[in-house]
Amino acid sequence: DDAGADMDMESMMGGDTGPEAGDDPSLVEIVEPKSLLEETILALQQLGIIIGVAIMVMFGFMVMVGVERLVEKMGEKYQAMTGKKKPEKKDPASLVGTFSRYK
Repeated sequence: DDAGADMDMESMMGGDTGPEAGDDPSLVEIVEPKSLLEETILALQQLGIIIGVAIMVMFGFMVMVGVERLVEKMGEKYQAMTGKKKPEKKDPASLVGTFSRYK
C-alpha cells in the first residue's frame, strides 16, 4: 500500500467537486447600488466614529496627566507633613569623572 502517494494536492484538499447545493445562481441576491445621499451618510458615520475615538484618546490622556499631577501634589504634601525633603539633584556635568554618579 502506497498510503495515497499517487494523489495530488487538489484531490487531497477536496478539489473541484462541481456545484454544491448553496451555489445555485438563482439564489444570489442582487445588490442595488446606493445613492449618493446614502453613501454620504455612511461616510459621515464613519468619520464620526474616527473623531469619537480621537476624542476618547485625548480625554484619556488628559485624565492621565491630571492623575499624575494629583499624585505629585499628594507627594509634596506628604513630604511637608513628615518633614522629609527631596534629595537634591546634582548637575550631571559636575559628576563627570567621579564614581558618585553610579550610586
